[in-house]
Amino acid sequence: MKSENLYTYLQVYKFQTNLFDGREYKWEGLTSEWANVSASSLTNFIEFVTSPNNPDGLLRQSVLCGSAVIHDHAYYWPHYSAIPAAADEDIMLFTNSKISGHASSRLGWAVIKDEKIYERVTRYMLLNTMGVSRDTQLRVLKR
Repeated sequence: MKSENLYTYLQVYKFQTNLFDGREYKWEGLTSEWANVSASSLTNFIEFVTSPNNPDGLLRQSVLCGSAVIHDHAYYWPHYSAIPAAADEDIMLFTNSKISGHASSRLGWAVIKDEKIYERVTRYMLLNTMGVSRDTQLRVLKR
């Protein structure tokens, strides 16, 4: 491998180190503990909503007003739960892994309506995984 290619390849480790050493994000506990806090205090929160919920299949809504919300629709399939309407949230995650029997492979997609958020997520995924995992690539190509 030429030295300039090696440098470019290894640069991702520097970017990863800088990204994951950040102190701007931390776990703040259960959503229910923050449900009664004023919306102005929740502007830096990211709330994950799993809907339909596993294992009860109930459709869930965001609880924290003012937070950014990521809707996890891993079980948003008619054979898992009754789907009353099309999903139309700002950030939605879907997966094909569960119904294909590859639950640990994370074979899925995201719908992100805001272009700036999309660009941040794309950069994060590139730095986090250095691309699509080899296991996922091989499983997809095998089918």
